[in-house]
Amino acid sequence: MNQFKAGDTNAVVLAGMCTALAVVLSMVGFYVPGISLLALLSLPLPIAYMGIREGVKWAVIATSGIMILDSAFFGITTAFFLVVMFGFAGIAMAYCYQKHCSALRTFGTIVVVMFFAMLLNLLGTVVMMGMPWDQVYGSTLDQMQGMAKEMSGLMASGDQLDQVNQQTEEMIKTIRKMIPAAMVMAPMVLAWAVMQIEKVVFRRLGLTDFPQFPPLERWHFPRWVLLLLLLSVGTQYMPLTEQVKDLAYNVGAVCYFVLWIQGIATLWWLPHIYPVVKRLRLLIVIISIWIPLLQLFTVYLGVADMALNYRKKRGYE
Repeated sequence: MNQFKAGDTNAVVLAGMCTALAVVLSMVGFYVPGISLLALLSLPLPIAYMGIREGVKWAVIATSGIMILDSAFFGITTAFFLVVMFGFAGIAMAYCYQKHCSALRTFGTIVVVMFFAMLLNLLGTVVMMGMPWDQVYGSTLDQMQGMAKEMSGLMASGDQLDQVNQQTEEMIKTIRKMIPAAMVMAPMVLAWAVMQIEKVVFRRLGLTDFPQFPPLERWHFPRWVLLLLLLSVGTQYMPLTEQVKDLAYNVGAVCYFVLWIQGIATLWWLPHIYPVVKRLRLLIVIISIWIPLLQLFTVYLGVADMALNYRKKRGYE
């Protein structure tokens, strides 16, 4: 691993540069619509780089500076969200790099940090707004439902309008029920995206020995995920309380997401047998995000591979 001498006199200059870059990324993330998500996902990288070069202590110092400057530009609430959500992730990345953690352990650490960051931000919102936590997102969903009804009233009428409103209510009800699962899956997606950006950026900066995931075609999850999904589905037909059924529903949603990833990994491996799939696999994955039928096909592909251990038995060849 590249060795750097901590405590160098250039540490202060580097901390200033990393802090300034992080603040610029914060501003781009809030004011430039086209690349806002990319900027926010890149926000942990200056902090992580500072920690890798000079130690985790300097990453904490840089994060404190970002908090102060972002508070001046965006206000304390937004600055708190940015630092807790992305700043702490950068510190976690630097810590895992220095401890020579594996890619999976680094990923898990970032996921845990982001998950608790979301909970902390939710708690802050509850305290400031003075309302129960279940109403924080509920009010937003109610507004979405109201806007959807207004738009459907302009485009439909009669029985067609009633049908559209019923579908909207069912969709909002499903979204409301899946909030816990979304709070688990969102940090996983964000952590993976941050690590992919890290791989590209740090490689250009000369850091080539950071933890990396194996190729996508070799990704494989344990079979208990499939069993847990079946159990969560069966729970919906048992004489249990609604709270237990909602919990099982969210567990099933997370398992469904994992099986979708397993299906994507299988799709990435299929060109070993069917070379023509190589041209279509990326398109299939992108479309499966929006089209439920194709998404279900990808999930079934993951289920079959997990149940039969098909790729594993063939040595991923």
